[in-house]
Amino acid sequence: MRSVLQAALLFLVASSAWAQKTEIVEGGGPTGTITDGAVSFTYNGLGTGGAANADLAGTGPGGDQLFSYWWYYRISGDPQETNFPSPDAEVYAGNMATLSWTDVNTRGFSADLTHVVTDTGGPSGTLDSVLSISNISSAPIAIDIFVYVDADVAGTFGGDVGTLVVDPTHINVADGAEFVNIVTGGNDAYQVLPWPGIRDLLSDAAVDDLDNTGLPFGPDDFTSGQQWLSVTLLPGETATYASNIGANTDATVIVPPLQLPGPTAIPALSKVGLALLASILMLFAVYHLMRRRQYR
Repeated sequence: MRSVLQAALLFLVASSAWAQKTEIVEGGGPTGTITDGAVSFTYNGLGTGGAANADLAGTGPGGDQLFSYWWYYRISGDPQETNFPSPDAEVYAGNMATLSWTDVNTRGFSADLTHVVTDTGGPSGTLDSVLSISNISSAPIAIDIFVYVDADVAGTFGGDVGTLVVDPTHINVADGAEFVNIVTGGNDAYQVLPWPGIRDLLSDAAVDDLDNTGLPFGPDDFTSGQQWLSVTLLPGETATYASNIGANTDATVIVPPLQLPGPTAIPALSKVGLALLASILMLFAVYHLMRRRQYR
C-alpha cells in the first residue's frame, strides 16, 4: 500500500513540475528593465528556442502579461529561421531600451531594436517596439522578419482566448476581464498555436512560413508569430519593422515598415538635385539678362 501511495505522490509531483511554465535561460541574451510609472518591461535572457524571456508587469491585477517576446529572421537560401542572438550592446534608461547588433551572426546586416514602455493608467500599459535592419554588405540581401509573442494574459497561461481584429495585423487575447492587444505594422502573415508551437516552428531545422491560421483560439496557452515576407535590401539600405503590445488598453496602429535609401543611393540623388538646381539657376539668369536688355 505504501509503495502505491509513494508512486502516486511521485506522479503528482512530476505532473505538477511538467505543468509549470518557467523561464529557462539557456545562455546570454538581453537582460534589463525599463519602467514608466507602475509599468515595467524586463528582459531575462534568451530561453529555449532562442526566444527572449520577457515580463510586462504593472498592467493589471493579474500581474505579468508576457512570457516571451523576440525576433527571428531568414535570409533567402537559409534552411531555417534564426533568432537574433545576444545583442552587442544594450542600454536601459528610464522607459526606453535600445539593443544593437553591429553584424547579426556575421550575416552582413546590422540591427537596432528599440522598446518604449508607457503607463496608461487603470492599471494598463503599452510596449512599443521598432526593429531596424541595415545591409552593411556589398551585395543585396533578401530577408524575412518574424516577431514572436507569448502572452500570458492575467498572469496565467491556460485560459487565453484569441480573436483576429484586423487581418493580419491586429490580434486580441483575453482571459476573463483582462486582455492584451498585439498590433504589427504592415506584416504579411500571422499564425497562432498553443505554447510552444510557434516557438518550435521558428527554431526547428526547416523553412517555415506563417499561414494565417489559428484564430479564433482557445481557451489555451497563447503564442503568436507575425511575419514580414522577403524584402530585398541593397547595400546601405534600411528596413524598419514595428510591433506594439497593449495590456488592458488599446494598442497603437503602427505605420507599415519603411525602407530608406542607403548611402549608395544618396550621391546619385545629390547629383541629380544639383544638376536640376543648376539648370533652374541658369534659366533665371538668362531670363533676367533678357529683361535687362529689353528695358535698355
